[in-house]
Amino acid sequence: MKTTRLNKHSGSAAPAVLLAVALILVTAVLWTKVRVANTRATAAESQVAQVKTETSQLNASLESAKTEAASLQAQLVEAKSNAAQIQSLADEAKTNIAQLQKQVEESISSQAQLKAQATEISAQATQLQAQASEAAALATKFKAERDQAKTSLVALQQQNDGAKNQLASIQTKLQSAQTELAESQKAAAKKKR
Repeated sequence: MKTTRLNKHSGSAAPAVLLAVALILVTAVLWTKVRVANTRATAAESQVAQVKTETSQLNASLESAKTEAASLQAQLVEAKSNAAQIQSLADEAKTNIAQLQKQVEESISSQAQLKAQATEISAQATQLQAQASEAAALATKFKAERDQAKTSLVALQQQNDGAKNQLASIQTKLQSAQTELAESQKAAAKKKR
């Protein structure tokens, strides 16, 4: 009787043990999957952060390039304005000189008006001298810019001459090749006959 009861208890305990083992295995598998998913999520977040950093750097570089382009544009506008001012001052100086010359010629014809006109001319000459000095300074700056432009033009002309020489050489070689080809064709035609 005792042996029969032990066998009955053993038979009911076996499924419970198997169920517990299965639960443990399932739990281990799920835990492993969760760890893998967490690892992937962390890697993805790191990549997103890196992309954001690179995007910020690219935006900063773009803004810097825009700022530099705006600065160059402003410098170009200022250079054009300076050239216009130089031309205006030069024209004004020529006009003043012509007026001064006319006044001098008129003052010669009348000795009585010479002193009054001389005073006025002296004041105008002082003003003209100041304008001439300013014009000279601007002209010097303009001349330096013009000399630099001439230097650049000479360099471009040299490059153009070099290109022309290369083109002439290529054309000469092409003509020579065409001549050789024509002679070869003639020779081949003679051989066929």
